[in-house]
Amino acid sequence: MRVAIVATDDSAVHCLKPLTVRGCEVLAVAADPPQCLAFVRQCMELGIGVVAMQDLQIVATAIKDFGAEIVVCIPERVHALSLLEALGDNGPKWYFIRAGLPLAAAPWPEFGPIWFGHSNSKVVLLAGGTGDAVASSLVPVGVEETAITLKLKHAQAAAALLEAHVTGGREQGHIAVATELPPTEEGPVPATISLTWDEERIDRFVRASLLPPHDPAVFVDPESGEEYLIENLRQWRELYPTLQAAAAARMDSHGQQEGSGASIGNGGYAADTHWYSNVGGSIVKIGDTNIHMPLKAQEKKRRAVVPGAALGTRKKLRMNEPLIGPNAERYCTKTLDSGWIGVEGPYVKQFEKHLARICGCSASCAVQSGTAALYGAMKALGVSDPC
Repeated sequence: MRVAIVATDDSAVHCLKPLTVRGCEVLAVAADPPQCLAFVRQCMELGIGVVAMQDLQIVATAIKDFGAEIVVCIPERVHALSLLEALGDNGPKWYFIRAGLPLAAAPWPEFGPIWFGHSNSKVVLLAGGTGDAVASSLVPVGVEETAITLKLKHAQAAAALLEAHVTGGREQGHIAVATELPPTEEGPVPATISLTWDEERIDRFVRASLLPPHDPAVFVDPESGEEYLIENLRQWRELYPTLQAAAAARMDSHGQQEGSGASIGNGGYAADTHWYSNVGGSIVKIGDTNIHMPLKAQEKKRRAVVPGAALGTRKKLRMNEPLIGPNAERYCTKTLDSGWIGVEGPYVKQFEKHLARICGCSASCAVQSGTAALYGAMKALGVSDPC
């Protein structure tokens, strides 16, 4: 069967291998290319043709020339309807994947099931045009589920639904048809954390908002107007007492809680900078004052600051400059796809062979740090403890 997959984000990547393994011919359409980088990369690895949805008529022509029997949009997006119109009434069968709980004010479909405390979420394969449910399955929502982990579950369930539908697995009982989920609770979806919430409600909101690379949950201090990015409940537990103390000492100009680490432009160096001294062999490490304090929204760009980078007017202080070759991203992707990232992986062995050739020796051994390398070298040379 010939299948055209319209991907609106990288979650569609899980559908590619199962379909190709089943002998399906696949044409990929990147509806939002910047959000489909992993999807496009996987298509290139599998030899699947990719078309960017920049001109609807070109994409529609490509799908027709490909001879697609079905077109699937993963996940469901409103702008994909324009492609359906461009294909016309005589085009291939059209399907949508709908996952989670679509809410108008929610940032993503995974937000609702976690925020409302549902024990299950739902993935549905919908027929285009009629919107009828062709197949569906329940996805369990764990007590510590976050939006990003639930998104992965949704993507895997969607891949299973599509594979079973395309290959006839649904008729063989391979699809667990979902029952109805609890009705959506009344009330608006909040945008920020409220001081009136208990910890359980805050925890659900934080987990529902955790979908990197998007910003995590936001709390706005009602007194100062300062915005904090809350990634987990531990950060909230660290922040809350400081808010109470700051409110009690609001008249004191020094009563405001300091943010984590140094501020941009203070003339210092980034936190976690290692200072090495050749005199006495001393090593001093500068770290954040409290690693569990949430980051202030205005200091969000500090996340991109590397250890040793200068803040303000000071010069950069680095021990070395990394050389990242043109194939680095390809190698990292292949390693992650293989699931073999331990010390005995194939790329480690290749590195050892190249290093041994460069050094003119018969063998080399890669270790995790310079300290381990020195220790191993001294052991190999028979250097013992002077004591």
